[in-house]
Amino acid sequence: LDDWESVLYLLCWYATIGFGTGEDRSEVRARLKNLPIARWRNGTLDTIVDAKRSNLRYLNTFYPDIVRRFDERDKNSKLLRVFALRLYETLFANKLGKGYHGTEREEDPFMAAYLNDQPPPTSVNADSTNATDPFALRAEKWEDISKDLLGVINDTKAKMVEWEDTPRHSQ
Repeated sequence: LDDWESVLYLLCWYATIGFGTGEDRSEVRARLKNLPIARWRNGTLDTIVDAKRSNLRYLNTFYPDIVRRFDERDKNSKLLRVFALRLYETLFANKLGKGYHGTEREEDPFMAAYLNDQPPPTSVNADSTNATDPFALRAEKWEDISKDLLGVINDTKAKMVEWEDTPRHSQ
C-alpha cells in the first residue's frame, strides 16, 4: 500500500504546483512557501513524515490543508480533487470489516459532506473525530484495499473521458 500512498502524494503535489504550467521554479517555490504541502518536501525525514501523517490522519485536515489548495488554473482541478478524496477514502477511511476501521467516517463531518455530495464545512476541531490510526490496521486488508484502489482509478479514468467529452471542457 506504500506505492498507493506515493500515488496520492504525487497527485497532491502536482495538483498543487500545477501540471506543466510553464511557471518559473522560483514562482512555484514562492507560491508554495506557506502551504502545508511544502512540509512534505522540506525538512528532516522525521518532520516530513510527521507532516504527511498529520495531513493524512483525518479528512478534516487533508481536505482543507491539501486538497482545497489544488491549483485552480488546471481545468481538471475539480476532477483531481474528487480523485484525491476517493484515493484517500480508499486508503485511509475504508471500512472493510472486522478488525479494520480506518477513520470513523460517520463521525467525520468532512467525509460525511464528501460522501453526501455537499460542500465541506469551513472548519472543524481536529479532535472532534473519533478515529483510529489509519496506518495501524490496514496492512492485513491490503489485497481488498488494492482492488478498491484499482476501481477508483478505473472510475476516475471513465469520468475523465466522459467529462472531457462535454462541450464546455473540450475546448
